[in-house]
Amino acid sequence: MKRFQLRIYSIKLLFGLVTFFFVSVSLAQVTYEIEPGLSFKETDLRNVKKEVQQMERYFDIPFNDLHIMVTNNCFRTGYSYKEKTIQFCDQVSTIFAGLQSLDVIRHELFHAFICQEYPFLCTSEIMKKANVKAIHEALADWYTSLFDRTPHFGEHFYTDKKFVRSYQNDYCFDLVIGEHLKGNSILSGLLAKNFSFLAILNSIKSEKQFMDLIELSKKKSCLGHTEFEFIPEQIKKSKLNRYRLNRNEELHFELPFYGLENLRLKYHYPKEIISVRTSGDKVIVKGLQKGISKVSVQLFDSGRLIGIQSLYFRVR
Repeated sequence: MKRFQLRIYSIKLLFGLVTFFFVSVSLAQVTYEIEPGLSFKETDLRNVKKEVQQMERYFDIPFNDLHIMVTNNCFRTGYSYKEKTIQFCDQVSTIFAGLQSLDVIRHELFHAFICQEYPFLCTSEIMKKANVKAIHEALADWYTSLFDRTPHFGEHFYTDKKFVRSYQNDYCFDLVIGEHLKGNSILSGLLAKNFSFLAILNSIKSEKQFMDLIELSKKKSCLGHTEFEFIPEQIKKSKLNRYRLNRNEELHFELPFYGLENLRLKYHYPKEIISVRTSGDKVIVKGLQKGISKVSVQLFDSGRLIGIQSLYFRVR
């Protein structure tokens, strides 16, 4: 009878261990998918799988419910916090859908990691707030830089660029636009001040501590430079810097930082649709022919690139 009971207990123990094993596997799950019709094979995901394992070892935390797919039915490579999915987009502008760029792979995996471990930073509500995405971008680049022996992020990603951006620069947070440029400014400030990545990450216990990273990162050289705007004279300012004008019509804008000798502006734009010139304290944009044109404006302080702004024009 005792021998029979011992067998029962042994079976129960074995069943419990098997159950625990399968539960553990189901909790630490990363699934992979290649969209039908694409020429990619399972072996083409080896870099992604390797980086998944590296991140799990680094943080000693397994991924839970992450889906990774290669597709051409997407706008760009990125992580969706709502769907818990990383999409590698097979586009003409990217090399091998980005699967050969270890920097980009690590960057997107970190987005997935922080949303898993810090879910309060990835709600729909917080994502709508100004500059939140910029901090996410900064932290994802920071993690990537830990394993990168070069000063550049995103080699082997774009077909027409050697890399996507540099980890360190002179950008002033308030003088650049977009989550990636602002995130780049945050990261370069934190790196310049020699903060520890893990110390900063472990210090984030609330939304406020997360948002405080912006002020923590700001450079002394940027103090006093708070706005980089082009204010039109004849019409109301567009929040998105998008304007319409007719052929041969001119729009006049106030020249930012007029009178400051150490600051210079450079304009980059295709010359066929519009012309751009300065006259005193004005920037004058003239429509030349029908079409859409983007003007990229760079702001230099004593030769250092500290700001970037963009204006968009539709000529009718």
